[in-house]
Formats: sequence, C-alpha cells, structure tokens
Amino acid sequence: MQHLEHKPQMLALLVKNHGKGMAEQVRFKAEVLPDDEDARTIAAELAKMDMFALGTDAVASGETYGRVFADISSCRRLWKGARSKGY
Repeated sequence: MQHLEHKPQMLALLVKNHGKGMAEQVRFKAEVLPDDEDARTIAAELAKMDMFALGTDAVASGETYGRVFADISSCRRLWKGARSKGY
C-alpha cells in the first residue's frame, strides 16, 4: 500500500507481476486468526471494498496493477478498536 501523491488522504494497493507470464483472475483476501473478533470485523469490511471484492481479470508480465484501496478516514473508523491489539 502507498499514499497517492496527488491525493495524500487516499491509499492505493499496488501489485506487480514479476513472473514471465500473465497472471489471470487475480484476487485478494484478508485472512485472520480464528479467535479475533476485531480482526474478523476488519476483514469483513475489507472484503466489501472493490479491491478485494472484484480483483482483476489479468495482470501482464511486468505490469503493475493498482487501485485506490481506501481513504485514511475510512481506515481510522475501521481500525478504531483494533489498535489495542497491535493491528
């Protein structure tokens, strides 16, 4: 993840295909420890975001795929209760 230079309040997730061939049906998933309710809540919210819900059909060799992931204020609300656990 990184901040966008022209919109510093936004975070983008960038993934580069370092392989020799095309990566197809690229999907992202947040996994959590089984007994952590806060982490499950965060993962459930992440799953609703386009980056996780939609992914991308393909990323060519050497190509970087990136999408706006979230804005800082959304993340603050999401992770409000999780800080005490070290997330």
